[in-house]
Amino acid sequence: MLLTVIRGFDSALIMRDESVVAEIKLDYLEQTDAVIIYPNASEEETESAIRLAGSHARNFVLRRQMPARGNLMNAEHRNYNQTREDSARYLTFESVDEAMQAAPIEEIEQSLKEICIPIIRAVHSTAEEAISAAVNDPRLTVKISFEMHYRQWDENPIVTFKVRKKDTFCFWRSVSMPFSDGSWDLHVVPAYHPVRDPKRGYALIINGDTDYCIRGEAVQRIHAPQHSRTRDGFGNTWSYVNHPFRVRCHGFDASIVRVKALSKEGVEEIVKMLLSALEHDGKYITVAGGFRAPDDTPVIRYPGKRLGSEEFCYWARSVLEQEGALQGAHIPRWMR
Repeated sequence: MLLTVIRGFDSALIMRDESVVAEIKLDYLEQTDAVIIYPNASEEETESAIRLAGSHARNFVLRRQMPARGNLMNAEHRNYNQTREDSARYLTFESVDEAMQAAPIEEIEQSLKEICIPIIRAVHSTAEEAISAAVNDPRLTVKISFEMHYRQWDENPIVTFKVRKKDTFCFWRSVSMPFSDGSWDLHVVPAYHPVRDPKRGYALIINGDTDYCIRGEAVQRIHAPQHSRTRDGFGNTWSYVNHPFRVRCHGFDASIVRVKALSKEGVEEIVKMLLSALEHDGKYITVAGGFRAPDDTPVIRYPGKRLGSEEFCYWARSVLEQEGALQGAHIPRWMR
């Protein structure tokens, strides 16, 4: 077995002949950030890649997300004066230190995990393969098409998911009913909002102020559909949309983390996101933040002041009146 390392902009590709069998992702400091094992890697090649990543993580240390606590990564070589050339020097199989050569592979994997360096075992070789596997999952009973777009500086694709006209995706604003003692009575909540159904729960939370998916791994961001936006927000797409409670659409854009999407877990995350966006699994996607009221929303309770929650409630009640949907809606006591 003859493996070579080809250094890229933010990664090191581990090659067998002309095939990539593994990849070591690097962070902005050129430290080891993640290890990807591709489907064509043999057991021996997998072990070699993990030992190389462990040795690089141990020896090229500038700043870590998590400190090593007595494991193999408790490096004695931390040196803030190390350079990119030093990082490259440790990314060769000849540089793998004795500790990494001798340690059981399970101990190296655990040591990497403890300092937040994941080992991703890919079941697909490309992001396109992974997305295709997700949209063709048998649990998705509607036809979903997708298009992938790349920004020049980013390896992570923006994927446009689309359904036919008879099907829709839906995203719901995060609202809550008051507590049993009557406290936390903040929101207008229509009868049709899924939070009113105790059998349903949200599967994914989008931060409406940043578009980021909270605790998302493969699905990094979900953007409000263009047709629903009434104007641009600052650094997000959910601040100004055309309905106070929901956005329905036939297509939306999501930013997908390439390396995370390649794994079985990444594909499963994308499938669950699509199921919940279609509301086919008894769950839904909620957006916390965003959904700001239009600037011309009248605020009656506090004349001359524009307070966010009151402003939103008056807009919400006005829309429910227009829809004929006030029947069964929860209206906060201070608005009655």
